[in-house]
Amino acid sequence: MSPNSFHIREICDDIPADSAFIITAFDASIVHLASIGSGAQWGSTPFSASPERVQHATDTVTASEAYRLNSGADDTKRLRLFIAEVKVDDDNSSNLDGLRVRTADDGARFLAVAAGSVCEGYWPAYVSAQPQLSPVIEQANKEGNPFYLEILISDFRTGAARKGSGGALVKRIREYAVEKGATALYLDCWAGNDGNLSSYYVSQGFVEVGEFLAEKPGRDPWPGKLLRMDIPR
Repeated sequence: MSPNSFHIREICDDIPADSAFIITAFDASIVHLASIGSGAQWGSTPFSASPERVQHATDTVTASEAYRLNSGADDTKRLRLFIAEVKVDDDNSSNLDGLRVRTADDGARFLAVAAGSVCEGYWPAYVSAQPQLSPVIEQANKEGNPFYLEILISDFRTGAARKGSGGALVKRIREYAVEKGATALYLDCWAGNDGNLSSYYVSQGFVEVGEFLAEKPGRDPWPGKLLRMDIPR
């Protein structure tokens, strides 16, 4: 069990700061992934060097706030972003330079350690384009209201403060999915390095439901797994 106590923030109204946090967290993960034999998951190019990825982070935060403030609008992307934070105190207040630290109205400071986003009625194009996954997707859509966990990233620069943040975000996102009437929660992940990442998600309550190989121009084929978490009704 993680010794950390997390505050899951659902208001992301500082779009530049939260977008930058997501990108820098991905940048920090690249070095870590290489150190554990998973460098092929995202390659060696920093996310901050990709205008497409930087824009995607900004779009994610922007869409989350738009949906939070006006969930009934027909033209609003049904996406929510959740950010895991720990309260800054005397035990963890050193070496915060460059990290995402938020000051609340009462003066309390919170360090962002992880972020997760979930979409309603959405399948990534690289997943929906896989013929072998069509039966899974068709059944999920037939059941009613599948949700997709699109982003789950922790900031390795925050050290021990991030431990357990992924599980805390999965728990909150599952609760949110239940609140919104989801029938199931899906995600995909990299299948390399003996499937260690998939094993982590299985430990969080997901089950593997398919495999695929995503191909993009100029990049090596990306082996992935699709996972599902049932939502009791």
